[in-house]
Amino acid sequence: YETGDEGALQFITSTAATQQPFFMIISLVNPHDVLAYPRNDSAAGYSDEWLEGDIGLPATVGEDLNLKPRAQEAFLKIFDLSGKLRTAQQKRNYLNFYGNLMRASDNYLVNVLAALKSVPTTRGSNLLTDTLVIRTSDHGEMGLAHGGLPQKNFHFYEESLRVPLAY
Repeated sequence: YETGDEGALQFITSTAATQQPFFMIISLVNPHDVLAYPRNDSAAGYSDEWLEGDIGLPATVGEDLNLKPRAQEAFLKIFDLSGKLRTAQQKRNYLNFYGNLMRASDNYLVNVLAALKSVPTTRGSNLLTDTLVIRTSDHGEMGLAHGGLPQKNFHFYEESLRVPLAY
């Protein structure tokens, strides 16, 4: 995608201006690749640079899951099958990997917006000016809060429910 030869950017810069109005959905897999850590991130093509960052552990990482609904502890055991995060460093790596995956997705959005801005329209403006862009997410990420919970399953916490919707 860096060269603009993939589907979405290529469509915006070559076809979208000639086929107006148009409707397009860009669906990004990331930051879901965080599930590859710690066992398969390198096999999936991610270097150790993806684990770097300054995201620290949440204050509630050590909460006792015995005081929570049993489903939460059960989910954590299932998640641990893909590679238990044993040390504080592994936990920070997980969080920073997730953060870097989000940054990569955000950078892709910047590229999409720049591509829309680069295409003039017949009305004398550009596609960015003449396009409604809606951005959302399917769920949040617990980020190891509330007893080390990852992802979004079996709970009702703000971390996984607060989902952006930007127009």
